[in-house]
Amino acid sequence: TITSFSVIVASSSGGAGGDSYPIHEIGKLPAGQLASTMVSLMDSRCDEEWRSRHPDEFRALAELLQRSLAPGTPEQQIGSRRQLEARMGHDTYDRLPRITCPTLACAGRYDQIAPTKNLQAISDQIPDAELAVFDGGHRFLQQDQRACEVISRFLT
Repeated sequence: TITSFSVIVASSSGGAGGDSYPIHEIGKLPAGQLASTMVSLMDSRCDEEWRSRHPDEFRALAELLQRSLAPGTPEQQIGSRRQLEARMGHDTYDRLPRITCPTLACAGRYDQIAPTKNLQAISDQIPDAELAVFDGGHRFLQQDQRACEVISRFLT
């Protein structure tokens, strides 16, 4: 028999389970300002004080985000726009109890895009789901080495 597993990472169900940060509201900012804002949203520890103490790390993160937020090809632009539009009305909360396979919901403690409370709501709504919270923000998979270990252990 084939066994299914579900791992939900840095997400939100919408509806009663909470929405992700409304990125579409800041999408019109100039590229540099958007990237700078996204650094803080992705990890609440990256505030002004942190930026002043870690200017090189901040600059590297902002440049990485600025490159990833660049317009790209016309097809990529359409895909990005559609993803933002889909996020605006996203609501799967009432359907989550239909998930019957073992599920692990993973959150970054400092993530302001998909806050921990949203992953808690997801795991509460799915029968027998587990919640794992890691030391990081929206990029916790790169920030907390335990994340990949916990997810791998869950899947095996």
